[in-house]
Amino acid sequence: MSHEKKDSALQKMQLILLSAAIMIVLAQLNINLIINGFKISLAVICLPLFAFLFEHFPVFPVTLITAPGCLLFMCDFSRSGIFVWNSSCRFWELT
Repeated sequence: MSHEKKDSALQKMQLILLSAAIMIVLAQLNINLIINGFKISLAVICLPLFAFLFEHFPVFPVTLITAPGCLLFMCDFSRSGIFVWNSSCRFWELT
C-alpha cells in the first residue's frame, strides 16, 4: 500500500470516528417538537444533515459505530460485568 493510500485511509477512519463521537453526544440531547412530550434526538436531525452537507460522508460506518456507542454511553457496568441501565433508560434493568 502506498503512503498516499495509507494517509487517505487514516483520514477516512478519523472522519468516521470523529463523526461517530459527535453523533453519540448529540444522541443524548433531545428537543421537543410540535407535540408536547414528543422528544426527538439531535442525532436524528444531524446525521442526514451531515450526509447532505459533506460529499462522500460515510453514513453506514458512522451509524454502525454510533449505535453501540450510544448504548455504552447510556449504560454502566456492574461489578458482575452485566449492564445496568441508568435512570435515563427506563425500559428495563438487567442485573
